[in-house]
Amino acid sequence: MFATPRYQMHRLEILALEAVGHFVFSFSYQLLETLETKTLETAKMRLKNVRDMFHHTIPPRLVNEITEKLLSCINSLCYLIKEKFHDETMEDVISVVTHPALSRLDCTLYCHGMVSLLYRRLCVLNKIKVLKLRVMDSEGEQLITAGIKVMSELEEFSFECNCTDDILIEITKSCKRLRCLDVKGSVRVSDTSVTALKQLRHLECLNVFGTSISHSGYKELINGLADHLKAFGCSGITDILLRALTDLEALTIGGEGYSMGVFAQFRKLQRVSLFCACFGDVMALLTAVGEQLIHLELHNCKGIDIKLIAESCPAIQNFGIFSCSYAASTHQTLRARGSGFQKLKHLTIDKSSKYPACMNVDHLVLLYVLSQSPAVKTISIESYADLDEDFVLSLLQTSGLAELEELCVHAVRTTVLPLQGLRLIVARCANLSVVNVSGSASQGKDVEVFLREIKYAFPGIRVSVEMSPTNTF
Repeated sequence: MFATPRYQMHRLEILALEAVGHFVFSFSYQLLETLETKTLETAKMRLKNVRDMFHHTIPPRLVNEITEKLLSCINSLCYLIKEKFHDETMEDVISVVTHPALSRLDCTLYCHGMVSLLYRRLCVLNKIKVLKLRVMDSEGEQLITAGIKVMSELEEFSFECNCTDDILIEITKSCKRLRCLDVKGSVRVSDTSVTALKQLRHLECLNVFGTSISHSGYKELINGLADHLKAFGCSGITDILLRALTDLEALTIGGEGYSMGVFAQFRKLQRVSLFCACFGDVMALLTAVGEQLIHLELHNCKGIDIKLIAESCPAIQNFGIFSCSYAASTHQTLRARGSGFQKLKHLTIDKSSKYPACMNVDHLVLLYVLSQSPAVKTISIESYADLDEDFVLSLLQTSGLAELEELCVHAVRTTVLPLQGLRLIVARCANLSVVNVSGSASQGKDVEVFLREIKYAFPGIRVSVEMSPTNTF
């Protein structure tokens, strides 16, 4: 029930990538489906031929984008790995699509089994400049350190929650060009790494929030790196240490151990991620630096007032709230349209309304924020609220969403975005390229029909609708 297909010239490359991805998926699926131990050598030979063709024909400028697409396709095959020879063949499949010229690899996009296989390829990816890791099994640390030894060009490294001192020490030995390092939440990172980290003379961004580094370790890091740090994250910081960081552009901190008044000296600060603070402290921070912020994340903060944030941060472009609670007055203060969020481009709401008595307050927050955000490009929602068709109609009436490119919605203990609501959004938003919805209450056959309609009318849009059982396109 859509109009003539919407073909957009700038999405022809996307369609080509989809075609290549479909070929690799089909080829790999057929290989695994017919594979027996006696045909393993034949499979290896076929994969070698494909690898040689792929590695010699892909233009260098497309290596990163094509590799990410193909890895995403292969990721969906991991559930087929049941026998050891399947695992070996999947490793060969991954070697086909991990081009030696790859300069960016984000392992956070893939499942645990896929990541374990990717780690075995790190030792041949010597052109990597950006590396993001996510999990680590028993052999993971050894594979990661072996890979890092060849990554002399590495500039950005992220390994949240699972990094270790040994990995960091290897990075300081092998990756002298490193500019950004994010290991927040990694309890196996301790003071043992501090001396080595100080040797990274090009380091501009360091996030060790939630690690086991002590106050004295933070002090040593700051004394050694403050002159060239632009972004820093740590927990348990004090006023004295903060005063040595007044030239920072980005800061990640907890809500205790310092006074908010110290931020009046942070004239360059533009990005803040704040954890476990009451809203009184949040407002003290925003009073000091709110007008200059372009990025604000609030995690586990209590009693946040969206209207006051909007009024305090007129330049905000990226706003995220994660497992926070709203102010009791939210139902009253957000009824009237406000005057903030005019420059907002990215909005994230992650399970903030988690109390049954007010779980639909996310309706008000979304309508209030988006009605003032003509340039918003990405919206990511994980909510307890019931985002039904009436909500979608209200949203489209109050916000044009003319610039929207990506929409991700996940329902928690409720239903979300019926198909008719999705139809309205897809038809209205001309720039939309990605739609991911999970928690839909629609029937499986209806979802299949809907996905076929989207594929025909909007071939440049990648749509996923998950339910029980899962249905994806």
